[in-house]
Order: sequence, then C-alpha cells, then structure tokens
Amino acid sequence: MMKLLMMMMMMMMMMILTTTTMVMMMMIMMMMMMLLLLLMMLMMMIMMMMMMMMMMMMMMMMMVMMIMMMLLLLLLLLLMMMMMMMMMIMMMTMIMMMIMTHIPGRFVGFDSPAYSVVAPDSEAEAVRKNSPLLYRETCSPEKYASCDVLTFQVHNNNEALLCDTMLNACA
Repeated sequence: MMKLLMMMMMMMMMMILTTTTMVMMMMIMMMMMMLLLLLMMLMMMIMMMMMMMMMMMMMMMMMVMMIMMMLLLLLLLLLMMMMMMMMMIMMMTMIMMMIMTHIPGRFVGFDSPAYSVVAPDSEAEAVRKNSPLLYRETCSPEKYASCDVLTFQVHNNNEALLCDTMLNACA
C-alpha cells in the first residue's frame, strides 16, 4: 500500500514538474521573441535617424522621430504585459485543471459514491438525532473497523462525522 502511494506521489510530482517546466520554457521563448522584436525595432529606428541626420532635416523631424520611438516602446510594453497576463491566466487554468483532476471529492460533480457531497444536516445528523436503532445497526464491529479507514480516505467532513457517531455508539 505504502509503495503504491509513493508511486502515485512520484507520478504526480513528475506530472506537475513537467507541466511547469513546459510553461516556463514557453515563457522564456516568448520573452526572447519579444526582445528580438524590440531590438529589430530599435535598429530600424536608428537607421531612420541616421537617414534623417544625413538629410539634415529640421529638429522637428527629430522630435517626431523621438515621439514615435517612445510610442512604439510603449506599445511593445503593452504587448509584453498582455502576454504576461495571458501566461498567468494559462498557468492558473492549468493549475486548476490539475487540482480538479487529481483531487476528486473536493469539487461537486464527481459521481463516485465515496466522494458524494452531502448537505450538512443529512445522514450523520439524522443518525445522531433521531434513531438509536440505526446506531445499533451500524454498530457491527466490521463496520466501525472500516470506519477508521474511511475517515482517512474520504475528504468529506460529513462522512467522517458519520464515522464518529458510529464509534461513539459502539463505545
């Protein structure tokens, strides 16, 4: 059992690591692309400036060029921000997906009976309040031997609560 658990843990870790590394690689690639674009833009700008200087235009042209450069840089920055935001959203969604797929029972919509989401005042409460008969029925030793295991396995509080009532009844 322990070996199996360890294996599962390792698998999960590997999966998470691979996904994160993939995302990181993508991020780095994006950044590199952006930097390249920026460099190219700057080169173009410098070339233009040189041309302008050669032509010996007025200062006005220089000013316009400067403003243009600033605007372009701003645009690039905005693009970068957008990319970052997109990456963040992607990361979040991926993490959410991983959580959703790896921990059943934490979310509604899993049909497995062990992970059924129970309303607070349901079975356990009913057992506790109304029926001592039910107490005695659930008090078979096999049942409350398996009950301990249940409390460890099930993420649901109500299931654990039900187990508690059983154990109390048996004591």
